[in-house]
Amino acid sequence: MIIANGRFSLEGQHAFAALSGDINPIHLDAVAARLLISGAVIVHGMHTLLWALNALADSSFRPAGIRAIDVRFPNPLHLDNDVALSVHKAEANVIALRVHCAEKVIASINLTCQQVAPWVPCADDSTLVSAGTIRDVPLEEMVGCRGVVDFAAPADDFRAAFPAAASLLGAARLRTLAACSRIVGMEYPGLRSIFSRLTAQFNEEIEIPRLGYEVTEIDARFNIVRLTVMGAGLQGRLEAFSLPAAKAQPDMAELSNKIGADRFAQQTALVVGGSRGLGALTAKAIAAGGARVIVSYAVGKNEAQQVVEEIRGAGGHAEIMEYDVRQPAGPQLERLKGAQPTHVYYFATGRIFKQHLKTFDRNTLDDFLAFYVYGVSDLVDALQAVSAGPLTLFYPSSIAVEERPRNMTEYAMAKAAGEVLCSDLARFNPSLRVVVERLPRLSTEQTQTIRPQQLPAAIDVLLPPLLRCASVFEKY
Repeated sequence: MIIANGRFSLEGQHAFAALSGDINPIHLDAVAARLLISGAVIVHGMHTLLWALNALADSSFRPAGIRAIDVRFPNPLHLDNDVALSVHKAEANVIALRVHCAEKVIASINLTCQQVAPWVPCADDSTLVSAGTIRDVPLEEMVGCRGVVDFAAPADDFRAAFPAAASLLGAARLRTLAACSRIVGMEYPGLRSIFSRLTAQFNEEIEIPRLGYEVTEIDARFNIVRLTVMGAGLQGRLEAFSLPAAKAQPDMAELSNKIGADRFAQQTALVVGGSRGLGALTAKAIAAGGARVIVSYAVGKNEAQQVVEEIRGAGGHAEIMEYDVRQPAGPQLERLKGAQPTHVYYFATGRIFKQHLKTFDRNTLDDFLAFYVYGVSDLVDALQAVSAGPLTLFYPSSIAVEERPRNMTEYAMAKAAGEVLCSDLARFNPSLRVVVERLPRLSTEQTQTIRPQQLPAAIDVLLPPLLRCASVFEKY
């Protein structure tokens, strides 16, 4: 039975971050979050939990005397999606809740309403850790790490934000639950964490004004970190995933040794979407081979500037340009200031791995088409309208077109449509050459997974089609 509906906004996320002290960018910053596994801002798990407890306490199913809680977060929740809270089971001493987003379970919450056996408390001799800093340490260095965190906001602030839940559990306990988010998101695992589970009991006799924690176990097979926590009437265990960092790209020196100084020397290249991932790698690779590179970005200006600075630091030629493929190309190309590209490397992309609520969604397809079809056509037309010279376009497609992985229907459809477009653009335009390559899954920030995976080195896969782009254009 559904007892409440809701929606989480970025404004609400910032408010919860202030309450909890968890300011991990995966929860707050769309630009930073795109460089992590989620690809977009996701709601704090503890924010979802406190919202659910507040809705439960405001309903006819309001329990009495909650003594223990077990909550799992099987799927992330992105912003601005409708969610529903339902009662899965309601018995004398147990109530089970589910937070759903369409057919996906976001949180599975089990509450026990009877006294449970007390746990043995851990010693509170840990070091108080500073607020506002995010740890980023290797998984193997986490075991045995411990500390104590202060609360980020007074209990009264939780009473104001979640009044019904505060009357049910007490505002101090809500504050302690929120602090678990800070431990996972800021301490351990830290930067690349995904909160998976909280199992805790409430005990009136243990009143510590801060929340202590200790990392008790790691499971390197699945990148799982397990911790114990104790403080302010709560003692329990946390589980979280520690996501592996994307494999570092080769630097300019490595690329120069691999490519040679003049393989791309005749190119003035516009790398669309060159601020990160494969686009950034391509910009550095062709610059290492002598190309003059224009690195475009839509939102990641700082990242684009870092790519340019790395190229310039190695003696290459590069500049940045703001460019959004979803906007008309002509006016934006005036920013080229007379630098006419001979080559375009098209890596513009939205968030590939989106939260799927059903097998096919028209709006999702439209979003992908804007990147992979309309944006390509508009850019080529605009460039050729201002130049009579030949133009080479590199269009990176995807093996998803043929493999059709689950939850990527719209992406595969749009990439396939882009291939058809590129084929016909080349057929009917003698001054245009198009190189299309179906790329396999490569190591980038958007392809990270919780479990370790072996993927081919991106430069080894990219280099052959890049060299084809550098061959003599005989068609013109």
